[in-house]
Amino acid sequence: MDPRTETLRPERTCVGCREKAARDQLVRLVRVGSPEDGVPRIRVDERSTAPGRGAWVHPDARCLDLAVTRGGLARSFRGPVDAGGLDELRRRLGASESTT
Repeated sequence: MDPRTETLRPERTCVGCREKAARDQLVRLVRVGSPEDGVPRIRVDERSTAPGRGAWVHPDARCLDLAVTRGGLARSFRGPVDAGGLDELRRRLGASESTT
């Protein structure tokens, strides 16, 4: 294919495995308000349109676990975050892996 006519697709880096991928192949995570005395929580941005800083991760439980254990989420959001809100995503990813 001619590089001049090739359509460009936005790329992002997975905060878990650190590999680049097309934006439509990753899941966007966003930081949401924190409780008065706690650290900010994380939720999935289903439509990838929420305002503010986001972090991108492959829809794979291993990448999500790497993002938490290696500190990729905290680094992306520039501070500590509560990743407990990602349990639902982790369950969905685990279910999709067992059916494939």
